[in-house]
Amino acid sequence: LKSVQNPLSKIRIIGTMNLRDARNLYQIGDAITRRFAIFHLKCPEGDSDVKKAIEKVSTKYSVDIPESIKGSLAEVVHDLRTALDSKFCLSTATVYKVTYHITQMYKDDRTSISKEDIGNIINMYIGTIDDKVTRKITNIIKSPKK
Repeated sequence: LKSVQNPLSKIRIIGTMNLRDARNLYQIGDAITRRFAIFHLKCPEGDSDVKKAIEKVSTKYSVDIPESIKGSLAEVVHDLRTALDSKFCLSTATVYKVTYHITQMYKDDRTSISKEDIGNIINMYIGTIDDKVTRKITNIIKSPKK
């Protein structure tokens, strides 16, 4: 006789949750957390993922972004990550979305994109409606560099 395998044994659940939700919104019971493998992803530092994002998006959509725009994007991401520190994570996924948006803007208009434009695009994609975070990003972009 063929053994019948339990179809539920093949089901896998993958989920994400930010640490702030885990601490502030609700308590997750020990019984449920023992059934999942939990690992923490640190927020990227600096701007190394910006270069990868630009290369990947530029190649995929055949757009050659000027060095000035690449430099501005890298600088803005670096400055934001440094200023926001652990208060808010500017993720790699956000960087890719922003890079794609900038690529499409440049492809359509071939115009220069300012740091303020980049900050506005980041605010569109950061994944929060927390006004404090969006205002802080706007202030960091607008304030002169020391």
